Amino acid sequence: MPTNPPTNPIQPPNFIAQAGNSADSTIPNIAFYPSISLLDFQKISRIDKTHADERQIDVLKTALREVNHDLKKWRETLTKLTPAPSKLSETKGDVYGEGTSAEHEKVSDYKTAVYALAKGKLTEKYRDYDTTKSGRYRSETLEINADEYFQESREAIRRIIGKPRATIVLI
Repeated sequence: MPTNPPTNPIQPPNFIAQAGNSADSTIPNIAFYPSISLLDFQKISRIDKTHADERQIDVLKTALREVNHDLKKWRETLTKLTPAPSKLSETKGDVYGEGTSAEHEKVSDYKTAVYALAKGKLTEKYRDYDTTKSGRYRSETLEINADEYFQESREAIRRIIGKPRATIVLI
């Protein structure tokens, strides 16, 4: 007499993070800087479906505006050059890769700055979310990670403008 295996009445909860499979949304930018792809951000930053696409787009727009603001004076100095570059990819710098995978170093740094800032902002919003018994491990880890993303963004911006990562003054 064959017996059927018991069915598991416990269903997984709905809040389990799933890999992102969004349709690609492109966030337009001012003409000088490249547009930002939501799908690239999700892949590179390892963003899952814990955050809604609309939230990610909103955070990316904010990060894009903040990075553009931080680079405003630098970009204005470029307009005084002859000939003035019309795009970030036309500025002085190396191109890495070949063919369709080729990317200008400043474009790569720009995307790093925007993605890291957006990831930090997403992480920062969830600092108080905790699933551990003690309530300490996850929130401390998230705080460290958010600060590291902000630092990574600042370092990428400084690479673009050609400044050292840190300025140390002896007193």
